[in-house]
Amino acid sequence: MIDIRPVANTIGKLVVTLGAAMALPMFVDLYHGDPNWQSFFQSGLICVILGALITLATRTNDQSLTMQQAFVLTSGLWIVLPAFGALPFVIGAPHVGLTDAFFRSMSGMSTTGTTAFPRSTACPRARICGARCCNGSAAWVSSSSR
Repeated sequence: MIDIRPVANTIGKLVVTLGAAMALPMFVDLYHGDPNWQSFFQSGLICVILGALITLATRTNDQSLTMQQAFVLTSGLWIVLPAFGALPFVIGAPHVGLTDAFFRSMSGMSTTGTTAFPRSTACPRARICGARCCNGSAAWVSSSSR
């Protein structure tokens, strides 16, 4: 039987990191006077709290991973991080469904750049500035970790 605690602990730490990274688009929206900053604040807070709870609940002395745990960790990260990364798009502007938000979050983290959102040029610049910053920072973080 595989011990899932080291896997969940690592995922929890990365969810906390994702929540902290949501401060950047929050400050960009706040700077531009966009009320959408609140969605990044709420999403970041949810990520930090849930990630911290997962991390605390799965503490263990042995943090090394076996080969099976590494495969489970990789699969889990590709599901969990885009799901949490989709929160700002579901909570705030552009108010898309969970499927479109998950797709956009996954494409930002995988650096493909594709989108399911309506045309960005139709939106006022201030309304999408934080969302663009969020996607750009997700792409930057995921590409720098390779």
